[in-house]
Amino acid sequence: MTLAVGDRDTARVDGWGWTMGDAGSGFWIGREALTAVMRAHDHRGPGPRDHPHRRRPRSLA
Repeated sequence: MTLAVGDRDTARVDGWGWTMGDAGSGFWIGREALTAVMRAHDHRGPGPRDHPHRRRPRSLA
């Protein structure tokens, strides 16, 4: 389950378990990562390092 808490409102997303969709859970994150890796291995899409939403490391200097 993903929970967003603001000053006045709260929003809940999913939380129905892995079979019905559980966006934001550890299982979901792991499954998405493995899907990206296998797609790249099969040449069906960008790898996890090439994904447009990947965060770039920040320089500490």
